[in-house]
Amino acid sequence: EKIIPLTSLRGVAALAVIAMHYSETMQQISSHRFPSLAPRGYLAVDVFFVLSGFIMGYTYLESFHLQSTWTAYCKFLAKRATRILPLNAAITIVLLAVAIVSSLFGIQSVRTVRPNHLADDLVTNALLLPGLGIGHSLNWPAWSISVEFAAYFAFPLFLSIVFHPSKLVLAVTCAFAFIGLLGTSLTDILGPGNMHNHPPPWRDLARCMSEFVLGLVVFRVYYSGKWASLFARDSIAIAIGVAILAVIISRANDIFAMLLFPPLILAISLNSGYVAYQ
Repeated sequence: EKIIPLTSLRGVAALAVIAMHYSETMQQISSHRFPSLAPRGYLAVDVFFVLSGFIMGYTYLESFHLQSTWTAYCKFLAKRATRILPLNAAITIVLLAVAIVSSLFGIQSVRTVRPNHLADDLVTNALLLPGLGIGHSLNWPAWSISVEFAAYFAFPLFLSIVFHPSKLVLAVTCAFAFIGLLGTSLTDILGPGNMHNHPPPWRDLARCMSEFVLGLVVFRVYYSGKWASLFARDSIAIAIGVAILAVIISRANDIFAMLLFPPLILAISLNSGYVAYQ
């Protein structure tokens, strides 16, 4: 059963990423000043990472309880690989084909393609390795899919830790996730942590893993039902949304928005009022 409001949130986040890339393209080719249609739209990727952790828990928790961990794990990875890898391989092949055909007419249509490394780049990109720092990336935006796919391999471990009966284990897990996010958002010390100046792969991976775990934590709260009466209110969802907008407009550090995404997803998933039907 789908949680419809979360599907809507995913759509909004996808539109933010599209608008951001469109704005960047227009700013490069336009002779006039073109405004950003999605200021700090790269933060929508963080929404996807938290959502992914929540949805993976929502979809697969019961299967890990009903089957042996190894059986459930193999089925889980097979489903995720079947969903992601064929499409990514197809996109990689199309990029290479367009580059090769256009080069016959003296046009360099895909600047990331390296004519002398076609075979190597085909393999590494089809397997989503460049996002982990392995190989040369032909399709740079695919970095987020790459690190998220890596998080799937650690899914059983994350699931067992987040759903551990000890609250101390849960608290320590949340602390490590917070430290991971803090490290990726200290732009003044570690360098720009956004999509305009792409950070090292280890930072992408830490960012994804931390938010994926927080998404699982949100699902644990959702699954327990303990905070349902509070987070089901429209006022909570709207207040968190306004706070996120305030962070974006005020140009505060990314960490403040990142930490608001988990409660936003919890509020939207539990909402039973006006917000859930819009």
